[in-house]
Amino acid sequence: NQGVWIWPLLVTLASSWLSAVHSQSWTWTTLAPLDEPRQEVGVAELDGHIYVVGGFREDQTTADTVEVYDPRMNSWTTIEPMPLAVNHPAAAAASGKLYVVGGYRGPGLENPTDALQVYDLSTREWALASPMPNARGALAAAVVE
Repeated sequence: NQGVWIWPLLVTLASSWLSAVHSQSWTWTTLAPLDEPRQEVGVAELDGHIYVVGGFREDQTTADTVEVYDPRMNSWTTIEPMPLAVNHPAAAAASGKLYVVGGYRGPGLENPTDALQVYDLSTREWALASPMPNARGALAAAVVE
């Protein structure tokens, strides 16, 4: 019976993996900071780069800023700003495009938007897509399949 030898093998592999994980030393590393400090941003990965969009600036104004982190170079680049400045947006990426969903137009948590802002990596341009049925902020977005 194959099950008789598969279970001990799986237990041995799992035990070896856990031992390897526990033997590693995990530490935090400080990398390059954003060029413009912000909070309450949207973040998504697209084509191996991390995009940080919108948020609150230090003076509490709402940002249209978009910065792109290159992990190979440990550096940030600022690209074209979003059409609409938002804080507390959601961000997700699929099929070569960055989607920024909703958010608040500010200041503070006022004026939620129904906007769907789309950045096309191939053209390096922003566009406003069909709006959501309802305005919202402080939300989440994910790509499935």
